[in-house]
This record gives sequence, structure tokens and C-alpha cells, in this order.
Amino acid sequence: ETAVLDAETGVKRFQSKGKVSFRSDGQRAILRGDEDALWNVTEGTRLRVFGTHEPSDAFAFSPSGRFLWHSMYVTYSLYSAETGELVCKTGVPIPAFGEQQSWHVGSRFGRDGTRFVTRRHDEGRGNLLKSALWDFDKGEKICDLLVPDGSSISNATFTPDGQRLVTFFYDTLDSKTPLGQPAVRTNIICWDATSGQRLVIGQADTESLEWQAREVLFTHGGTKCLSIHPDGVMLWNLETGDVEQQLSLPTLFRLRVLLAPNGRQVLAISPTDGAVLWNLETGESIRQFGALYYRGPQSGSAWTENARFTENGKQVITISHNGRGFHLIDVESG
Repeated sequence: ETAVLDAETGVKRFQSKGKVSFRSDGQRAILRGDEDALWNVTEGTRLRVFGTHEPSDAFAFSPSGRFLWHSMYVTYSLYSAETGELVCKTGVPIPAFGEQQSWHVGSRFGRDGTRFVTRRHDEGRGNLLKSALWDFDKGEKICDLLVPDGSSISNATFTPDGQRLVTFFYDTLDSKTPLGQPAVRTNIICWDATSGQRLVIGQADTESLEWQAREVLFTHGGTKCLSIHPDGVMLWNLETGDVEQQLSLPTLFRLRVLLAPNGRQVLAISPTDGAVLWNLETGESIRQFGALYYRGPQSGSAWTENARFTENGKQVITISHNGRGFHLIDVESG
């Protein structure tokens, strides 16, 4: 058990069977146990109980300590850290920051926690998702994130320094993906995370990857990024909006992409089609590896779920989806 004591008197304020996370001033705390709860540390009183503890639960105080953010699976809620009162919740229209918000899909925070992006359904346009940039501490919307053709943005990701926001949107093409779905062309927008001003907009060639990006990785000090698609990777210049390199690695499963410690190489791993080590500077394939299956009495039949470079970048460790098997790959020799 975890106990919270008064440092001067030694008196126990409260205790929990799980971890304790404090607000920066030490006056509020989240206790994780059989039930997750927000506590007033000074008075030793419980302000709000969030219900039975779930492994997917995540909590975060805003930098000023004014708000508490709670996420569970695809449900997101915002509370007053002072009173525990609900401010807004995913899919539930509640007065939030002075207007009615019905949050859906999820939100992304900037590095310092003062900026975040929400996506919600536009009631007048069917399934279209409307996005906005918010100031977390002031509780104010900075701006709506508008796309030229009025479509939805996706993959809202802040640069490592928190100064810019990278988003993507897509044009539907006449061609089809291997599964018979309409192929897409990827477009990128880079925003100023402070003002919400649109800084750069770029478009891939019509022969770009056909699936939407699922993940974004930053390189070159945050001036470039990798958009990770199920069928490959694109390297974008965030200063110009141009695609500098493109690697195609078709797969019907999740593509795992690792950036080497030196920032000059990327390893793309397909659970079914093996892996490719790619030179980011030249766009050339350095080495190809066979399919990384796991079969044996311990691992059973499995595929690659996770992978990482060693600190020196000379080896890669891949781990099976069931956690029972792994590969240690020498990058130089394969």
C-alpha cells in the first residue's frame, strides 16, 4: 500500500493500494487502487471517485494545475482539479470552455501540455470530424483547424519542441487498394501551435502510398517527419511540405517502423513480408530481411508485434505479438 503523510507531523492523510501522482504544487493527487480517485492532499478528503481501476486509465494534470485529464480506451474527460467537477466528456455535450463540445475520437497534447487538439463530429455534415486547437490552461479555443477542401484532418501530432502541429488530410483517387477500397493521396499541413496559423501545406504525388498514415515520427531536429502507412513510409520536409523520400512495403497488417539512433536510417518491418533497412538521405534500400515469423514449442505461431534498436544502433530486437518469442538481428550482416 501507498500512504501519504504530513511531512511536519507524520500524520497519515490517506492511503491507497496503488500509485500516487501529485499535482506540481502537491495540493492534489490521483490515487490508483481498487478505485481511482482525486484527493485534496491538504485536507485529506476525496474530491471525486472515477470508478473501478482499469489498466487503460491515464490521468494528467495541466501545467497550471487547473484541469485534470482522464482517458480510458477511447473515452476522454476533463475535470476541474480544484473541485473534481466534470467539465466535458467524449460524446457528451456539456458546456466546455464556453461552448457546447461533443468530443470524439481523441485528443493529442503538445509537449508542455498547454496545447491540445480535439476532434468531434460535425453535426451538420454526417461523419465529418471537425478539429480544433485549444489552450489547455486558459480553457480557450485558439482556432478551428480548417482544411482547404473542407475535409477532416487526421494524425494531429506536435513536433518535439511543441512549437508546431503536423496534420494530414486525404484526396480520394479513382484507383483501389489491394482490399478494394478507394485509394487516397496524402496531403500535409504544418501549423503554428501557438497561434494556430497555417504555415505550410504540401501534397504527395499521385503515385503516393495508397493508405492513410497511422503514425508520425520526427527526425532532423523536428524539421522533417516520417508518415507511417500500412503500405510504406514517406519522409516529409516540414519547411517546404515536400515529400523527399518514399519507401513502399505493401502489407495487409500493421507496419512497424523504427528510426535508427543516428537519425539517418529507418527500419520498416512487415509481419508478413519481412523488413527493409532504408537510407533516409538517399532513399535507397540498404538491406532486406526475410519474414520474421516465430514458430516453436514456446512461441507457438506468432508474428512481429514490437521492435527496437539497441542503443548503439547495431542490432534490432523484434518481439512476437504473444510475447513468447524474439529475434536479435545484426543490422550490418542481417
